Amino acid sequence: MPLISFNTEIYGIYVLCISITSFLQYTDLGFLSAGQKYASEYFVLNDIKSEIKMLGFIHFIMFIFLMVCTCLILFFSWQPNIIIPKLDSNSSELASNLFFVLGLSSPIILLQRYTQSVFTIRIRDDIYQKIDLIANVLKISCVYFFQEDNSFDILSYFIFTQVLNFLTGLVSFFFIKYRYKYQLKLIVKSFKFDNSMYHQTKVLAFSTIISTISWIIFFQFDSFIISKLFGISSVAIYAIPFFLLTFINNLYNTIYYPFLFRFNYFIVLRDYNKLYQFINKIFDLTFPIFMIPVTVLILLMKPLIISWVGVGYNDSVLIGQILIISMFFIYINMPYTYLMISLEKTKILNINSLILPVVFLALIFVLKNSSSLLAVAIAKTSAFLISSLFLYFSFKIKNFHFFRFIYKRIWSISSSMITLILIYYSFFSYLQIEPNSINSILKTIIFGFILASTSLFVYLSFSKDLFLFGKNILISALSNNKNSSK
Repeated sequence: MPLISFNTEIYGIYVLCISITSFLQYTDLGFLSAGQKYASEYFVLNDIKSEIKMLGFIHFIMFIFLMVCTCLILFFSWQPNIIIPKLDSNSSELASNLFFVLGLSSPIILLQRYTQSVFTIRIRDDIYQKIDLIANVLKISCVYFFQEDNSFDILSYFIFTQVLNFLTGLVSFFFIKYRYKYQLKLIVKSFKFDNSMYHQTKVLAFSTIISTISWIIFFQFDSFIISKLFGISSVAIYAIPFFLLTFINNLYNTIYYPFLFRFNYFIVLRDYNKLYQFINKIFDLTFPIFMIPVTVLILLMKPLIISWVGVGYNDSVLIGQILIISMFFIYINMPYTYLMISLEKTKILNINSLILPVVFLALIFVLKNSSSLLAVAIAKTSAFLISSLFLYFSFKIKNFHFFRFIYKRIWSISSSMITLILIYYSFFSYLQIEPNSINSILKTIIFGFILASTSLFVYLSFSKDLFLFGKNILISALSNNKNSSK
């Protein structure tokens, strides 16, 4: 990040390309989520042919709309000033080349999404993540090969990352072909429009389309809005904290997303008591991993950003703190949304889908003159808050009452937070942060780890159930290691 963010205008263009790449993930128009739900049910019933047909159909829908978007991106490569105004000739040429590479390589997303779907419905996302992790380590470790004297060859680096994305999809595809007996012939035959599959998925898909469009506007249009309202340099200032938000959101999504398919299993078996017991256990286990790390990150936002990308991004600090606050509301928003999808509560999903972009865009419009770039961060966090309140009050989960939940854990929460704050104010002055310094980044991360782990230990000490749960996991892990060594 420090290597490619030295020039805010160039980095802003690169961020816009990454935003478009993220946008392309949603070109299934809701059919992917709906199809995965029914494909997971076919998997439970051991009907692999229907599973492949379902996946072929939903990815064919994705392919159609992906091609439309690809044509649009190639048009932008010819006229980049349409979405990025006021570029000089060099920046305009770079934007044109980046858009052209992105347009040609966009079908890679289809291969990645297909293979990921196969792993996801088996609740084996970890396999895809390991393959993807290797590719991402290569992306980061090879970044220095693209560094020139006082610049960075961002175009060549972007091509390199797209090649690695293709290899990730290819390796994953061969893995599912041989591990899960996916027949290539049946995959190709199933890659078409299927009327029966369409009628099976359309109700949930159309509901999810609204959610998809809403999420695109809410989470993927930031760069476009900022570019138009505040200029391409502001895109770079916002991109640093937004990168952190996206990273943490994806991290929590990695934790929660497999639960969606476990929810589906309970629904197929019509065991709703176990479903609600399971989600209550999720709320209990995940609460401290939301409360403590998010609080630590808010407190350490300034030293993290300054030591990471330098004082030129000082304006990113407050934006980052406001954005990260929204992660507190994800604790309610994410599991409720997945539960509503599993239960096919389309009305609640549709209303919630409208809340996010409406609140987001309305607050930007109201605050843009008085708060400038902060308006985007305030609007995003406020939208998360209102969405969470709506979901919580719209559907009552058996035995889960948030305020009662907090009250029962008040000693754990207050003790852990007091410990965290005392350690922070006692030792923060010793950090001695330097701009663009790896040592400073490491010191900040180590200090953050000490804050989080100490606070978590205090929380667990006051929570007997969680303490025993953690103890059992540790004992199980140690016994497995002993057995494997034998």
